[in-house]
Amino acid sequence: MSKKKPPVVMIHGGFCGPWAWDKFAARFRDRGYEVLTPTLRHHDGAKPPVALATTGLADLEKMIAELDTPPVLVGHSLGGLLAQMLAARTKLKAAVLLASSSPWGVPPSTLFEIGAAHGLMLHVGFWNMILEPNYAVAAAHSLDRFAKGEREDIFKHFVPESGRATF
Repeated sequence: MSKKKPPVVMIHGGFCGPWAWDKFAARFRDRGYEVLTPTLRHHDGAKPPVALATTGLADLEKMIAELDTPPVLVGHSLGGLLAQMLAARTKLKAAVLLASSSPWGVPPSTLFEIGAAHGLMLHVGFWNMILEPNYAVAAAHSLDRFAKGEREDIFKHFVPESGRATF
């Protein structure tokens, strides 16, 4: 008798949605895993309410608590940071972090990170705001491995992000 595989919860990064996991999720499902790719609150592409600026982890904690078996969390970027936070608060089988954002207190380690942090800090109060996606930044730093046309197609899916989460 084979052992039941744990569910896999894939948490998308900032300015994104579950669409970012489509190819990964399909590969896991093909191998018999139950895969959940939740949409972080207010990341559904609709005009976000003011509440996006200060959204927390309650939805993900609730979803994990309702699972029959502790899941494997897979988080990318902001989703990786959320996975780290959830690992400290909930029971998990494992956590996999892909290009994870650092937790509070870890200083920037690249010139881009230093410049991005400095630029955000000059925008006083950003941590209480909704931040709009910026194509120039995304194209140069997170979509730079894709062909130009593909970058534009991917960027069309980007959504606003919580200043609190970015902070």
